Amino acid sequence: MSARAEAAAFGDEVMNVSDELEIRQLLRDARDEAAAVAGIEDGVARLRRARDAQSALAQLPPDRLRAAIELRRIELDGAPR
Repeated sequence: MSARAEAAAFGDEVMNVSDELEIRQLLRDARDEAAAVAGIEDGVARLRRARDAQSALAQLPPDRLRAAIELRRIELDGAPR
């Protein structure tokens, strides 16, 4: 590779790439897009599940909801109140 800087254009910006390590990092970063999108999709799916669960819990009668919360607390803490 020559010591001459190469220009990589991204939209309206221009980046000077003068080092093989920089190019390798750019390739890794570009390849990471699919993983980033998958992470966002997973996060959106988790948010949807959380919202669905909140809606379902809101429909429970208060005594059932209190009992479920108490059971969950016992599972986490190990002792009833």
